[in-house]
Amino acid sequence: MVYMILADGFEEIEALEPLDILRRGGIDVKTVSIMGTKSVVGAHNIEVMADITMTDVSLEDMDMVILPGGAGHELLDASNDVHTMLNYAVAYNRYIAAICASPSILGKKQLLSGKKVTCFPGFEQYCYNAFIT
Repeated sequence: MVYMILADGFEEIEALEPLDILRRGGIDVKTVSIMGTKSVVGAHNIEVMADITMTDVSLEDMDMVILPGGAGHELLDASNDVHTMLNYAVAYNRYIAAICASPSILGKKQLLSGKKVTCFPGFEQYCYNAFIT
């Protein structure tokens, strides 16, 4: 299972376009709201109904976690549940993807050392020991 984590302020194109491509490719992806309800509002005031909330996540079934960017990355970074997912992904060799500003979350956790990273301009400072492209 691929989990795409959504928080208010997420960049719609950074979540919905990868979601669409993955689903068209037959990948089982669930959108996950960290907002306590399934309703999540993007950076451009587009309301999205997530498939599930964090209480429905099964870490044992997780193959990948995706963190879209936008102002919502701050809420993702402040979420203990998101950090639990990331810790699990690292411990059990699961894939992690972070878009735009969200690589900063991984950088603060020291997960980018020696990795090639692209991030939103100005967030390079959080991508410790990464190769910025």
